[in-house]
Amino acid sequence: MADTSEPGNGAGTEGTRVVDVAGLIDLSSTERGRSGGSNTDVHGGLASPDPRRRAAAVARAAANPSGERWVVGALDDPDPSVRLEAVRTLARLARPRGIRALSRVAAGDVSRVVRREAVAGIGRILTARWTGRERAEEGPPHGGP
Repeated sequence: MADTSEPGNGAGTEGTRVVDVAGLIDLSSTERGRSGGSNTDVHGGLASPDPRRRAAAVARAAANPSGERWVVGALDDPDPSVRLEAVRTLARLARPRGIRALSRVAAGDVSRVVRREAVAGIGRILTARWTGRERAEEGPPHGGP
């Protein structure tokens, strides 16, 4: 991954960080041809100069077995719309690595919108887990008097 500027998270006037997200992708022979999204399509989208194409590639990457790694890498994209899509995708995946990344974004992304979405995503994950635990503790519903 090529970091071409000062440390920071995302884009902005202070501590701007530009990351080559496409450099995160390992197109090894063991990953080619697996189910869920074409590595070539995702790679091409993540490497695109168009932020809309990068955001679409982030959404497609989630269907790939290696996708979470790529989505986490997109959190360092200079465009906030790409980071926003990465946050939403990680919240849907709700996996430990992605949740840790969401926490980092919630605490420090330069975009208030991206930070808010990360907090909301973490909240949705916690709510889903909490309600799932409550249902498990309650047991099956009782029928009859």
